[in-house]
Amino acid sequence: EKRGQEIVLEKIKTEKRDDQISQLKSSLVPEEFSKYGEIVGFTLKRLREKLYKRELLAEDVVQAFIWKSIQVCDEFDCAVEFISGALDKGRELDKMSMVKGPLHGVPFCVSENIGISGVDCSLSDLNRVLNPLNKNLHVVGGGVACLVGAGGAHFGVVINGGKSSVSTLAHLCGLSTLITTSLRLSRRGCFINRQGMDFDDKAFIPAILSKSAEDQALILQALLENNLQTKSDSCCVPLAWNSQVFESKQKFRIGYISGFQSFPPIGDSQFVIGRVKSFLESAGHVFVPFDVPFDPADFLDSNSSLDCNEGVVLEKVKNLIKFDYAKSRSDVTKPDRPKKEDLIHSFLDKMNHQKIDVVISLVLPFPGISLEDVDPVDEGIMAYTLMWNCLNFPVGVVKFWNESGIHWKSSLDLLDKSGKLVWKQKLLKECANCVGMPIGVQVAGRPFQEELVLKIMVELDDINK
Repeated sequence: EKRGQEIVLEKIKTEKRDDQISQLKSSLVPEEFSKYGEIVGFTLKRLREKLYKRELLAEDVVQAFIWKSIQVCDEFDCAVEFISGALDKGRELDKMSMVKGPLHGVPFCVSENIGISGVDCSLSDLNRVLNPLNKNLHVVGGGVACLVGAGGAHFGVVINGGKSSVSTLAHLCGLSTLITTSLRLSRRGCFINRQGMDFDDKAFIPAILSKSAEDQALILQALLENNLQTKSDSCCVPLAWNSQVFESKQKFRIGYISGFQSFPPIGDSQFVIGRVKSFLESAGHVFVPFDVPFDPADFLDSNSSLDCNEGVVLEKVKNLIKFDYAKSRSDVTKPDRPKKEDLIHSFLDKMNHQKIDVVISLVLPFPGISLEDVDPVDEGIMAYTLMWNCLNFPVGVVKFWNESGIHWKSSLDLLDKSGKLVWKQKLLKECANCVGMPIGVQVAGRPFQEELVLKIMVELDDINK
């Protein structure tokens, strides 16, 4: 019944959006299209500079991105609503004697579960859109990722929640993101369509999807400088942007995780961490192998829910706490399970023992493919990303490589040992679609060390320039 109501609501919103697009198209002036094209072609940094110096009108910038977003929506069906009053807001900014804030006049998009005055917030999970990099693939819940990836906005605000981590969306669409430590960013106005979600859950955090790590740093600095957000949300940790860490020339000690036995890397993903290692070692950083002190797959239960929300993991916690591994899953009771805090401290203790500053790992064991017809959580694939959510460590994603397809079919034999026969058949069919798709890597740091994570992300992103 609930799903039926969501489908009806989705239909109503689609009709409303189509009417909006029709009206917006009729208001566009073809003689201005070349100017709009130039505006949307600026990098975020350059666009912000021009708005700050008043070399561009905010109204023109908003109009340009409406023009581009309409094109993207026609091609990929990724937007549910255009915010009325956006152009009026641009005109209002242009009349001000001084610029208003560090992102003055910069348009962006938001996911449907973020509250905006006068805009519906349906929390719909039904939105499946085409991948902006390959129309043969879909991205579940990826409207913002698609719009940003296709150039309809420089960045978008989303919520890290449910089965689809923001890290996964970034990986599938070749984007960057940073999921901060809980309460480093304000959650006011954020909603999530999931029962049992507590306020302090890592899986309920606003995050930014952008085209580059440099854009991530620019936006986070704007949000955190001078503790501006704490003026409207006292629940935020009053920790201002640390430019000293971000701009440091220090060389760091980096731990790396090549993959997990729950689902071994496929295709070029087998070699990406090695390439990251070589790339950053050439810049003077030191790399050391890092073994997670527990099985990341144990964060997932048989019902595909995040057990970290209960502050526990399920079983087979290795090298951490005395535990009766002979017990079957059905025999395990909650009092016997180690607490989430114990896992966090065990991870940090190992990082301290090895003198590791950040840890680098894959986002997924394969590049961007369609995940809508399978449950990646049940198969342990999402252990790659959900581990960081449960630990509440800041973790960022940056694109580093593209799949060549050369090693794709031969690497699928690795799935025989882990019993992933259904996935082997699926990935065999995905061979043609995977070629050219991005492979992202994750950079994770200690709690509240977002600036250090971003510094390493920006260095990695240099390979894409």
